[in-house]
Amino acid sequence: MGITNEEAATRTEEERPNSINHSRRFRPTGCQGESYGDKQERVSRENCTGQSIFSIGTAVSGGMLRQLIKDYRGQVARKKNELQRLNEETRRITNDLEALEERIREFEVLEIELNTPEQ
Repeated sequence: MGITNEEAATRTEEERPNSINHSRRFRPTGCQGESYGDKQERVSRENCTGQSIFSIGTAVSGGMLRQLIKDYRGQVARKKNELQRLNEETRRITNDLEALEERIREFEVLEIELNTPEQ
């Protein structure tokens, strides 16, 4: 009442994916690459017929690119607003600092006047 070895072998062979085809599914065989340590080098790049991810007919659609552009523009706008806010805060703190330094000078003058013996 079980699966015989012959049936199991046939089923396993049928279900097993072709790892060569799946691992290099998006890259034609003419575009082989080699890896040396942490660097990759493409061999026979001039003969490669594969498409770039940004060429016509690829998985990256115009809608995805428009969304990325929109997202990045939003980030730029937020950074500009943050920069403006920080510049305003810097001006305010600089004004406070100048006012404090002016008060210090006033106190130093007052101290000199108090310590100067009267004639």
